[in-house]
Amino acid sequence: MAFLSLPASAEQGRRATLPGGGEVVFPARYEAVADDDYRFEETGGRTAYRNHRSMMSGTSECDGMIAVARTDRHESLDAFVSASRAMLTTRWASADETEGRWYGKEDTHFPVERRSGPNGPELSGPLSIHMVGFFDVYDKPGRFFAIETGGLRVAVWIFDSHGGEKQARKLAARILKSYTPATAPRSGGSLLGTFMRWLVVLMFGALGLILLIFGAAQFVLQKRLAANARPVQAVIIRSEVIKSVSRDTDPGLSRDTSTTTWSPEILFRYEVNGAVHESDMLRPTIIGASFASHEDAAAEIAAYPAGARATAHVDEAHPDKAFLKLETGIGPVVFMLVAPLALAAAWASWRFL
Repeated sequence: MAFLSLPASAEQGRRATLPGGGEVVFPARYEAVADDDYRFEETGGRTAYRNHRSMMSGTSECDGMIAVARTDRHESLDAFVSASRAMLTTRWASADETEGRWYGKEDTHFPVERRSGPNGPELSGPLSIHMVGFFDVYDKPGRFFAIETGGLRVAVWIFDSHGGEKQARKLAARILKSYTPATAPRSGGSLLGTFMRWLVVLMFGALGLILLIFGAAQFVLQKRLAANARPVQAVIIRSEVIKSVSRDTDPGLSRDTSTTTWSPEILFRYEVNGAVHESDMLRPTIIGASFASHEDAAAEIAAYPAGARATAHVDEAHPDKAFLKLETGIGPVVFMLVAPLALAAAWASWRFL
């Protein structure tokens, strides 16, 4: 959940969750942007606009912005501000530039003052927001202010007419005071969130490790079986195509969301050093292939009808792992390529949930 409404008498504003855990209350005039909002950009923090609106030009504008993030989401205060700028509207994004942007002169930026404030490092600088009125265009003065303290970072973009840096400090102080860490959950909600976070991390992490280890082991075994294989005569016992249909994930939809795949399956008997063995490996790997059509799956085993004799290949060090086609399959490689994606999902779940 991105944010929760509370009665105005209880808290002047709206409580919003922060990526990584914890909650803050934004001032009443500011609207927090939820994760599923069309305006949302991944910045590592939570953003709120004052009077965000669509313009006749097709763009969006606002009368100020506040960004908040935990200190563990960015390397520094500068990195936090840089990431948060992705949410600035057009006018505010260029408000730290001199008039050169608008009048054909060289672009320069207003200076940013760095301070060691009483509660932590601070950044502050003037802004000039280019405005379009009914009869003319003009530049409206504003202020940028950012602070880091108490495990949080807060950045405020504000008009001077709305209080400038003095008001920005007050807004930041109120937000910092409202912070509820994830380690101090309300009504046990954060405990459930922590449990779900660990569950997702462990699920993706375990999947990634399994895919990586299994894929690497099959890749090595496939190379070894193919390199040491010798031909043997085999008899095809079974040769068929198996249809598999996945479950309809959303029966409420007007269309069926299930999928159908076709898998070639084969079983053959052969003899190695006087001992009879059976194998179902088409290639030197136990990772089989599935196809989108029955025809493609049938073509894979067309040369091996039931009852026919065929030449198989076997490594005598692994007599139970004979195979029919002396060619490597892509299954192990696919497993090893998918594994990093699952591990990346585990890391992202830990980092951002």
